[in-house]
Amino acid sequence: MRCDERALDRQIGLDPQSLTRADRRLLTASCMAIDLSCAALFLFVTFSIYTFGLAVSLQRNDSYVGRFTKMTMRAHRKRLLKLSCGALVLVVIFKFASDKSVFSMRLLTSMKAVAVGYGRRSALSQEADDSLSTSLCPLGTETRDVYSRRRRRSDDACFASAEGRVYRMVQHADSRTAYCVIPKASCTFWLSVFRWLNEDTYSVSYSNPLSLTRRQVQNRPEKMRVYAFNATNSPAFLENRFRFMFVRDPYSRLWSAYVDKFLLPNFWKMYGWRIVQRRPWNHTADERCARNISFSEFLDYVTSTAPGSLNEHFAPYRLLCSPCVFRPHVIGKMETFGEDARYVLQQLNLSRFASEFSSYDKHARHEMTMLIDDVYLVYEESFFKFCTNTTDLAARLWQVLQINGYLPSDIAFPWNKNKHVNKHALKELVLEVYSRHPNRDEHVQKIQKEQSLVNGYRTVPDDILAKVRELYALEFKMFGYDPFPEKLYGYRNTSMTNLDFPFRE
Repeated sequence: MRCDERALDRQIGLDPQSLTRADRRLLTASCMAIDLSCAALFLFVTFSIYTFGLAVSLQRNDSYVGRFTKMTMRAHRKRLLKLSCGALVLVVIFKFASDKSVFSMRLLTSMKAVAVGYGRRSALSQEADDSLSTSLCPLGTETRDVYSRRRRRSDDACFASAEGRVYRMVQHADSRTAYCVIPKASCTFWLSVFRWLNEDTYSVSYSNPLSLTRRQVQNRPEKMRVYAFNATNSPAFLENRFRFMFVRDPYSRLWSAYVDKFLLPNFWKMYGWRIVQRRPWNHTADERCARNISFSEFLDYVTSTAPGSLNEHFAPYRLLCSPCVFRPHVIGKMETFGEDARYVLQQLNLSRFASEFSSYDKHARHEMTMLIDDVYLVYEESFFKFCTNTTDLAARLWQVLQINGYLPSDIAFPWNKNKHVNKHALKELVLEVYSRHPNRDEHVQKIQKEQSLVNGYRTVPDDILAKVRELYALEFKMFGYDPFPEKLYGYRNTSMTNLDFPFRE
């Protein structure tokens, strides 16, 4: 291993210029210690093999030289024993030094993605600020400060714990933009945009990226490449890309995953069955279909499973898109999706599509019809036809649209006694009810959606909520979310709710 600074970037992916002089000295010393350890080990092994071979050959030699050598070895066996012990101690010392050196190199490698210390801006953060200052679409001072503040917060969290990886990243070379995918945080929208930009639409031409269906967006891409990497093997082109990601309050994301994947049948077949198997009582035919999983059961499964084994729809962000590895210029949030998405679309030169979500009415109609199409497509699989029917499916969709605030919560599903509910008839009914009631107002929709989330968490025991906070502790800190929001903890007798956590922006 070469220990000069020019070789460091090629060997471990670390830029020496981003480290302090003391860090570079320590890294160079680590390289030299490893070199010396390898050399000592090689010499000892070589000497041992040679000595063993010589001894064996002398034992078989009855000549005068052989007998003389054996007499000499007997006379000096104490010295030979001391020499062997000394060589063994030397190898142990070098092995320890090597282990310490490897630890040092791993530690320094992890510093590639974080600020080297508190109280000073890292080169990476400065580069991100410069990129925002000279972006294609100039930002106001206030907006630029928001993104800088979010990035500095994630940098500080990375300094404390730089673990993580990038599980899925897509890019568009012409616009020099890269997006890190986090499911349940507007990923369907952004994946449709990047599929459209990369012309990966199954040989069908679309004038608008939002014309793609959910199933088209989620299917395996044909042209658009998906990247996965960690801090030491990131793609070379990444440094020259405008990088962005979107996050969401962990409580809201978990509730959304439950509603979308377990109230609706998407995850019944695999993950639903795993949850059902955790129940202590006997499994009935209904339970084999996993159609009646509670929110508490879902959270208990998530918090009791190894984080690395969780599905990406509810895995911690650090395992999907760690900012310590991805180093985003912009961290968008679902809570400010309109403003953040508008800026990113400007970077992609797609400002004309911003009206698709700035118009609440258009966005709501699109979401409802796309969800109905997607769920009825899932129902085509034989497993789901055994576990449910179109009437039950339509009633579940009605409930989910109420939870999401699109339909009034006080209007019951009117076709419960029907033997069959057609997809197109359900669409017409949903849009008609939506058009005739005040949920067409975005403010009303948000209030109803938030109340549904609060009602969902009221059913969750305190011990399970404690495990949720523990699993997503780094995410709460890294992205400025409150682990004890008043709306979820205000009614609970939890002493921790009185503590002040400085996680909000």
